[in-house]
Amino acid sequence: MRIAGSGGDVGGDKTVMHVKSSGKKAEGDAGPSRREQLLEERMKGAHEQLKTLQEMVATLKSEKKALQEQLADSDRAGAEALAKNVGEDDEAKDSALGKMKQELETGKGVPAGASDWAKGMIEAATKERSELKARMRDVDALLRRREHEFKQKETMLSEQIRGMDATIKARDSAIDKGKETVASLQANIERLRAAAAGTTDTVELAHKLVTSEKLLASEKENSERVLKRADELQKKLNEEVSIRGIAQHDAAKYKKDADDLKRRLAQLQDVKEKGSPLEIQQLTDAKEKALRQVEDLKRQMKELQTKLASAMPAKPGAAAAAGAKAGGTGSEAEYKHKLDLAERIAKNSKDELDKLKKRYEEAKQAETKIRGEMGKLQSELNKAQADLKAHGIRAAGAATATANASAAAKPPVKK
Repeated sequence: MRIAGSGGDVGGDKTVMHVKSSGKKAEGDAGPSRREQLLEERMKGAHEQLKTLQEMVATLKSEKKALQEQLADSDRAGAEALAKNVGEDDEAKDSALGKMKQELETGKGVPAGASDWAKGMIEAATKERSELKARMRDVDALLRRREHEFKQKETMLSEQIRGMDATIKARDSAIDKGKETVASLQANIERLRAAAAGTTDTVELAHKLVTSEKLLASEKENSERVLKRADELQKKLNEEVSIRGIAQHDAAKYKKDADDLKRRLAQLQDVKEKGSPLEIQQLTDAKEKALRQVEDLKRQMKELQTKLASAMPAKPGAAAAAGAKAGGTGSEAEYKHKLDLAERIAKNSKDELDKLKKRYEEAKQAETKIRGEMGKLQSELNKAQADLKAHGIRAAGAATATANASAAAKPPVKK
C-alpha cells in the first residue's frame, strides 16, 4: 500500500474491486440486501474519507513546503503560527479518524474484510500522520537550529558591520587628511610661484627663461664674433708691426749706408780738391758708384714705403694727410685706435656675457629649485592619492569579503 506523498492513490482501486467482486457473488446467490447496500455506501464514504485524507496529506505537504520557504526567509513567527495551525488541524483530523474507527468497530453486519480494510486504512493514515508529526518535530528542531545559526550569523554580520564602520571612519579621516595635504600643497605651490616669479605664473617664467637663453646665445655669438675680429685685428697688427720693424731696420741700414756714402763723397771732394788727376778719376768713379748706390737705396726705400702703405690701409681725411706727412705714424695710430676700440668692445661684450651668464645661472638655479619643490609636492600629492586609493581598495575589499561571507553563510533551502 502506498501512502500520499508518492503521488498516487492509497490502494483504493484493489479494495473497490474486492468489494465489487464480493457484491457480485452475493448477488448471484440471493441478490443484494439492505445491509449490503449500506455497507457499500459506507465503503463509498470510507473511500471518500480516504480521498479526503489524501487531500489532507497533500495539504500537509504544501504546508511543509511553505514552512520550509518561511524557514529559508528566517520568518520564525510565521513558521510557529503555521506549525500551531497544522497541529490544530492534526488534532481535528485525529479526532475524526478516531470517531470513524469507533463507528467501524461498533458497526453490525459489516463484513470482516471491509472492516479490516477500513481499520488498516485508518491505521495507515494514523501512522502517516504520526510520521508527519515526527517530521514536523524534525522541522521544528531544524528551525531552532537554523534560528541559532541565523543568530550567530547576525552577530558575525554585526561585527563585520562594525568593522566596516571603523574602516569607513578611517577612510573618511584619511580623505580629510588627504584634503588637508592637498590644500597645503596648493598653498606651497602658490607660495613658490609668488616667490619665484612674482605675479607671473610658471608658463611666463619658462618663456622668460627660454628668451633669456636665446638672448644669451645671441650675445655669446656676438661676443665670439667680436673676439674673433679682435684676434684677427691683433694678428694683423702684429704682422704690420713686424713688417714696420723690418722696414725700420732696413731704413736704418739704408740711412747708415747713405751716411757712409755722404762721408765718402765728402772725402772724395776733399781728395778732388787736393789730389792728382788719377786719384780724381778714381774718386769720380767711386762717386758715380756711390750715387748709383744712393739711387738704389732711394728706390728701395720708396718700394719699402709703398709696401708699408699697402700693408696699412690709409685713414680718410686729415688723418690720412697727417699719416702721409708723418711717414706712416697716422696709420699706426689709427690701428692702435681700432685695436683699443676692439678691446673695449670685447671687454664690454665679455662683461655683458658675464652678466648674462650670471642671470642665466640664477634663472637656472631658480628653475631647479622650483622643479625640486614641484617634484616634492607632486610626490606628496601622489602619496596622498595612493593612500586614498589604498583606503578605498581596503574598504571595497572589506565590503566584498562581507558580501562573500554573507553568501557563504546563507544556508541552502532544504527540499
